[in-house]
Amino acid sequence: MSASASSPPFPKAPPGAPAEQQASAFEEDPRVYFDTQSARWRLEDGDAEHEYEPSKAVWIPVVSLPHPALRQLRRTCARCYRLMKT
Repeated sequence: MSASASSPPFPKAPPGAPAEQQASAFEEDPRVYFDTQSARWRLEDGDAEHEYEPSKAVWIPVVSLPHPALRQLRRTCARCYRLMKT
């Protein structure tokens, strides 16, 4: 899956890349966060949400989206977690 015409391209890591390499590939994109419940990388692009499939190095659309306030809370938590790691 690719980004919409108005947004930047989706970040990628090589197929089968280890977790550290994935984190490095995604850390600069504010749309990406690590979902601890699913243990997967997620990307929010406007009203669409995608989940990263590391074995194929592709972003797959997620069908159900939670309430917008919950999405914002998840993004905020992901940013805080990144700050705590530095």
